[in-house]
Amino acid sequence: MKTKSLRIFKIAYRLVLITTLFLFYNCSQEDDELVPEDLITEEITTNDLDISSKSIPRKGKAWTLYDPRNSIYSSLYQYHPEGSAIRITRISRGYYAITYPGLKYLDNGVHHVVGYKGNHTVQLSHWRSNGNDLIAYVLCYTPSGMAVDGGFIAFVYNRLDSNIANAAYLETIGHFGTTIDTRRSYNSKGRINTITRLAQGVYLVKFPGIIRVGRKTGHIQVTAKGNIHYGSRRFQINWINQGSLGTDLILRAYDATGILRNTDFTISIMDKHMLYEFNKAAYVNFRENNSQSTNNQSNFPTQEHITVVNSTSRSFDVQIPSNGQSAPIIPIALASSFGNDGSYVSIENVRTYPRGATVNVKCYNPDGSLKTTKPKFNVLYYSEIR
Repeated sequence: MKTKSLRIFKIAYRLVLITTLFLFYNCSQEDDELVPEDLITEEITTNDLDISSKSIPRKGKAWTLYDPRNSIYSSLYQYHPEGSAIRITRISRGYYAITYPGLKYLDNGVHHVVGYKGNHTVQLSHWRSNGNDLIAYVLCYTPSGMAVDGGFIAFVYNRLDSNIANAAYLETIGHFGTTIDTRRSYNSKGRINTITRLAQGVYLVKFPGIIRVGRKTGHIQVTAKGNIHYGSRRFQINWINQGSLGTDLILRAYDATGILRNTDFTISIMDKHMLYEFNKAAYVNFRENNSQSTNNQSNFPTQEHITVVNSTSRSFDVQIPSNGQSAPIIPIALASSFGNDGSYVSIENVRTYPRGATVNVKCYNPDGSLKTTKPKFNVLYYSEIR
């Protein structure tokens, strides 16, 4: 009897053990199958990565025209990529602050200024981000170096080029013109821009990889940079050489007396592909008394030939055909002087009409008198739809 009871107990024990192991195994299998699903669900529902918040460099451009005699006119000639109003504040005689609302992301770009409507020079004091805004400080001087209220055109952009473009820019810091601000140095070919000071106020700038496209060097713009403690400064492009390795430039910096001075600056170069970034755009490098005086040019999108003629106001009209007002647009222009005599240029007017556009340029000798013979300058015109 005892033996039979023991046998029944053993059988029951085995059944319980087998059932327990079976249930444990199934539960383990169900857990194993649930774990991957839980992980996937967790990954989807708790993923905090926001692709839009990644630190992706934003590209952009903005410009404004300032005429101290006509604030309404000035407001019609400004472009902001988000439609905000660009504000210009007069701080003191000849000293202005330009506020670009919401454009902090252009702080790694390049900023240019040029004189508008009047015989004065314009330079960039400094510029920086302020919260989400960008602020640039501009100085205006008479030919003799005195502060004066004056008009100007300001243009800021960063990395506008496409993969096929030849585009580069840089800015120097430290007041001697030899130290590049790496945050504001860019080369579309991924190369390193360099500067060598050849003598006081004379600089060799190298943009490696930025090569000539056909016979066209592209547009080169240079802007003097210095605060009120350094007084008036102006730059000229003295020499350009483009070969298979890149573009080399010699720049010369002068004070109001015509003496070469070590000076900071901003400089940019863009070829015709950069023009595609605008609604309409054109550039021309003009050298009077040269049989190919206007052959170094590009006119987007028509490619019609640009001409430069003497106007009755002892200035020069850059006539850009088929690049006018087919729609309400915001046009603007920049200019740089070319040579080694300390002369400078300013934009007198920018006009559009149905069949084209005209940029009126005045050239000045170092003493401020009009330069009406053998002028040398570069002009860039561009526009966006209003």
